[in-house]
Amino acid sequence: MSRAVVRAMQVLELLGQSEDGLTHAQISKSLNIPKSSVTAILVDLASGEFIFFDQSTKKYILGSKIVSLAHNYLQGLDLIKVGEPIVKDLAKATGESVAIYVQSGQKAQLIYKQDSPQSVSRLLKVGARAPMYAIAAGKVLLAYMSEEKINTFLSTIAMKPITPYTITDAKKLRKELDTIRTGALAYNRQEFEEGVVAVAAPVRDRYGKVVAALTVVAPSFRIDEKMQRDTDKVLAEAAIYFSKMMGFQKI
Repeated sequence: MSRAVVRAMQVLELLGQSEDGLTHAQISKSLNIPKSSVTAILVDLASGEFIFFDQSTKKYILGSKIVSLAHNYLQGLDLIKVGEPIVKDLAKATGESVAIYVQSGQKAQLIYKQDSPQSVSRLLKVGARAPMYAIAAGKVLLAYMSEEKINTFLSTIAMKPITPYTITDAKKLRKELDTIRTGALAYNRQEFEEGVVAVAAPVRDRYGKVVAALTVVAPSFRIDEKMQRDTDKVLAEAAIYFSKMMGFQKI
């Protein structure tokens, strides 16, 4: 790790331990870093909104970006803590693999899962990331973004064909997202991996914001019409309950 990165981390850690913030001189003295070097670090951190300079006190404090990152981290912990029993119950009810996904940049990332006990199943990996346009959970996360963010995503992402079934047409994906936003479930019909299908539903926080997607993943040969209906029903109910446990109260 470079010296500049280490020093930037030290500055952030130091400010995190201070209740009222610190001046340029105090930071330099506490970390034994030359003032000229501290200046460059503070400028870079402030430009990225990781720290904020209070003109009235002439002190630096942690900025909005750090607060946002901390909030996202704690929210992730809450999702896992609240979602763990729900995921396990849903996996037991469906007999299939179940996972929680959150947005990670332009991809969807798996943060918690319960694999199916069946001999033929889709084993999921915590931390795995997938293109949002190619999996059911990703479509849920994408569908509930603002119109501006959806437009930006569709205009900048390269929708590459991962399988012969992957949606690569922006208009077709947009139509699917519009349907999901009306309250419909999201589906992945072998779009990310041949022989694997999935269905997903949104999880909301107490403000009504979609913060995660709850998804059931299974081998395509095992999902017939009745199984799909049954899975859709229990998944929708589980997602509603999950949202309620996260503090969401539907008006």
